[in-house]
Amino acid sequence: MTVKNTVNNYSINRKKCFSLLLLLSLSLVGCGQNHYPPVEVLSSAFGIVERTEKDRPRLVDTKVVPLNAGQGYGWIIDIRTNLEKVQYTEQVTLSGPTSWGVRGDIQYEISTDKNSITVKRETAPTNGRIVSVWRVSADDPPGKATITIKIENEVEQTFDFELKKP
Repeated sequence: MTVKNTVNNYSINRKKCFSLLLLLSLSLVGCGQNHYPPVEVLSSAFGIVERTEKDRPRLVDTKVVPLNAGQGYGWIIDIRTNLEKVQYTEQVTLSGPTSWGVRGDIQYEISTDKNSITVKRETAPTNGRIVSVWRVSADDPPGKATITIKIENEVEQTFDFELKKP
């Protein structure tokens, strides 16, 4: 009889222990996970695109873009996110009107004065990085310009630069 009580007590204690462990496990769910905002900008850069000796594109940090047709310029933003893809809008505003050439299947809207274009994109960051490149058109006006990027309708990054005749 003593053995039976011990076994029953053990059985009851085991059930209580299991219940306590289950409650403890449930209360700790989420602990230790990093709770970042949907997107966090870690760093950013703007510049002109040049080719390396191995013909690979390289962004050269500058605030002045030579007004040469075909000259590439753009930005890189390093982000931290748990999202597989991020959505962003990019607005490019020049000092005067231009003809906006857009390639591919991209959603965009050109302002009525033709000074700016707003492009909507979705991309999977490569190694935590999103990138965009534009090219100078023959009819782009010289002067101050701005690119504003809004990521996931929350995070905003602005680059001010100047298109200047060489």
